[in-house]
Amino acid sequence: MSRFAHERIRGSLWGRGPMGFAAGAAIIIVLLVRYSAIRWFLGISVVIGVVIALGLRWYHQRVPVKDPGEDKVVLHLNDDEPPQQNSGERRIG
Repeated sequence: MSRFAHERIRGSLWGRGPMGFAAGAAIIIVLLVRYSAIRWFLGISVVIGVVIALGLRWYHQRVPVKDPGEDKVVLHLNDDEPPQQNSGERRIG
């Protein structure tokens, strides 16, 4: 056996890409056809996931995510003179 067996498995035919997706989909379909409990579990899980995703999308469209310190950051990249210091600050050095 190779010293790097995990690399061989990771790059195998069933590990990645379209063949890996097809194998996973086939396993899910077989389980859905064979067991009714799994059918209910996956159906309910998909419904819950879609509801949560739509709720988050709706919320973030109305309340955009904003960095709390976004307005406070001043980089002075285009300024010719150095930034002014507050009158109450002490300068050390």
